[in-house]
Amino acid sequence: MAALEPALAQAEQEADPGLRVTLGNQLMRMRHAVGDHAGARALGERVLAQSEPLEMGVVFRADVMHVVAMIEVAAGQAPAGLARFEALLARLAARAPRPGSAGHRPVYVRRAPLTRVAGDEGIGGAMPFC
Repeated sequence: MAALEPALAQAEQEADPGLRVTLGNQLMRMRHAVGDHAGARALGERVLAQSEPLEMGVVFRADVMHVVAMIEVAAGQAPAGLARFEALLARLAARAPRPGSAGHRPVYVRRAPLTRVAGDEGIGGAMPFC
C-alpha cells in the first residue's frame, strides 16, 4: 500500500485519467483491506466520479460500486450500502440486453461431429475425441 500512495499522488499530476482511476481503484481496495473504511469510501467515490466520463464499462463501474457498497456496510452504514447495491442492480438491469431487443443476438453454435483420433487409444484405452 505504501507504494500506491505516492504513485497515485504522481498520477494526479499527470494527464492520464485512466491511470488515476486504475491506481485509485487498487488503493481503495487496499485501504478497505486494512480497515480504513472512511479513506476507502472517499477514494471509491472519487474513482466512480473520475471513471464516469472515461466510459470504462459497466463491469468496471459495477465492481467499484459493489466494493464501495461493501465498505459502507462494513462501516456501519448499511442503509447507504444497500441503497448503493439497489442502484447497482438497477444500472446493470438497464444496460443488459433483453431477449428480442435489438441489442440481443442469439448465438448458435455448430459442432463438428466427434471423431476418433487414428492410432491414439488415450489414457487407459479411453477413446480420445477431437
